[in-house]
Amino acid sequence: MKLHMFLFSAIILNNILLIANADVSKPDKRQDSFIVNCVWNYPGGPDEQRLQKLGFNGQKILMAYQFSLFSEQEIRNRYKNPSPEHLINVVVPNWKTNVPFPDQIHLDVEVPEWQIDPTREKDEQKRLQNFEKFLIIINTVKKVLPPGAKISYYNICTTWNHYITKGMLSPDELKKWQKNNNFYKDLIDAGNMLLPSFYTRETMSYEEWEFKSRQILAECGRLKGEKPVYPYICPQYIDKPDTPMDQKVFRKQLDFLYNNENCNGVILWMDIARQRKVNWDENAGWWKEAQDFVKGIRR
Repeated sequence: MKLHMFLFSAIILNNILLIANADVSKPDKRQDSFIVNCVWNYPGGPDEQRLQKLGFNGQKILMAYQFSLFSEQEIRNRYKNPSPEHLINVVVPNWKTNVPFPDQIHLDVEVPEWQIDPTREKDEQKRLQNFEKFLIIINTVKKVLPPGAKISYYNICTTWNHYITKGMLSPDELKKWQKNNNFYKDLIDAGNMLLPSFYTRETMSYEEWEFKSRQILAECGRLKGEKPVYPYICPQYIDKPDTPMDQKVFRKQLDFLYNNENCNGVILWMDIARQRKVNWDENAGWWKEAQDFVKGIRR
């Protein structure tokens, strides 16, 4: 009897040790695969080399706004049509003056006349014509990018929906929203990743932000195929860029995104255009949280 008890105890102890060893030797798969990139140009801010030492990915990202994609004549003509010749002969060669060439090109085309959201442009023929313009740009540029360079449209993932901005979404509204989102599928397929925008307004609670982000990520997961999803977030209020968010709320956003199965990384963006006189603050609360977050997931 004592021998049986001894053997039984030994087996239990051995299993406990095996479980403990398995837990120690089995790291979180997302630790290395979760991307944390930064897009800013602060005077005195960390460069790509320092970001990489801190655990950030430090990939070079080029934000290509609409005014950089068109000739002066095309801009004067109110962006009527994109010119493949201008994209091939002027735009991409200008990008190639960046050494090394950017790892990712994020196209941020916000032309009011090019509305493709079915909730905002009811004329289907006009919407399809506008949609074709977006396809011309990305498909033209893709053909002449250096090998390995990635490209996608910024914030063309899901259509606008009033209910997700208010933390409410009924089953019927969800179906309508998903039907509208299907319209973006060809543009999503044309790119290499999805880049939703999860910026915070001053009047938005964290709960509203999380609800909206969760719904959009679920839709990205439905539409993306095998493509990664990298949301843009900002430690400032997007409608009040001189006001930093509460650093603990910013950290909650990072943690939420890391733990969401449809999210493969995050891009930290700073509104430099409206903060020209602001220099880098190494002791900023949000920056300390960002470093602590990256340090924690890279262990």
